[in-house]
Amino acid sequence: MSPNMGFVVVYNKPDDTEKFDTLYREHLSLFNRTFGDIVENTRILKLDDEIFYQFSIVEFKAGTDFDAVMNSSEMKAVIGDVLKFVPENKVKLLPITETLPCSQ
Repeated sequence: MSPNMGFVVVYNKPDDTEKFDTLYREHLSLFNRTFGDIVENTRILKLDDEIFYQFSIVEFKAGTDFDAVMNSSEMKAVIGDVLKFVPENKVKLLPITETLPCSQ
């Protein structure tokens, strides 16, 4: 069985959280229509000295060609949408290359 792959997206706290929340909801709708559901979506207030606002885990179904998805025109549109509501230096995308079982 192929491991699940995906990514984690971490957004720094925006200057205008209300605007971010509105545009982020629209972004989630675009993402869900294009790729499916986000596994987890939560808020983090502070980690070490850095203040974050939103944390999302996206996981694709087993067998998904991660490189093909990440380089697709659809993903480029989704990423372009992110940059409408958060500057590039305020968002981090961390690839998930393998999910591991919690129990042995």
